[in-house]
Amino acid sequence: MIATAPARTFRIQPTRWFSSPDTLDAAGEALRERLRVLECAHDRRAAFCRAYAAHIPLVRRALGDAGANAAWMERIAVALVRRYLAALSGWDRGDMSTTPEAWRAAFALARHPGVREDRALAASLAAHLSFDLPLVIARCGAAAAVNRAACDALAGVAWPGAPSRVVRDAAGRAWDDAAALTDAPGDAARTREFTRIEAGVLRMMRSLAAA
Repeated sequence: MIATAPARTFRIQPTRWFSSPDTLDAAGEALRERLRVLECAHDRRAAFCRAYAAHIPLVRRALGDAGANAAWMERIAVALVRRYLAALSGWDRGDMSTTPEAWRAAFALARHPGVREDRALAASLAAHLSFDLPLVIARCGAAAAVNRAACDALAGVAWPGAPSRVVRDAAGRAWDDAAALTDAPGDAARTREFTRIEAGVLRMMRSLAAA
């Protein structure tokens, strides 16, 4: 009797998908790579990734006119891409420790059968602007007036497929939320502010799901 060799299992290890880009150009390339994968899989999460990949060159162009604000704007933009890619990769690996609840809700909505692309985009944009953005601003420093000007300039960069007013309003609230986190007196107060921010985003998700 001839022994049969056990079937070999091959696993693709897409390490570049899980990379953390350090520059805006690397961030744009990472988004484009991830977009190709999502589109090949006919994954409705591609709606946001496509808009994000198209947004980055517009950010790059805006940096040329930003003067003293450019370095802070790029720092924020790169940190946001890193958070999105980490959330996306964590969800795909089943690692919820790297996928915040706001992104879990956005990804679940995008994966829901029959969901419209514009609703999937709106959900991910809410997680990005109303959850990630205030946290990133708080970590990068929200005190200086020049940083507020940089945040306003970043809010003026177009998001393909999203109304500019929605983006500007969300970015304005993100600055206020970041300031509340920064100014909170102690860990307990910061936890309350974080919970308030997260709860607000989740309410947006429920409204989108119910629409």
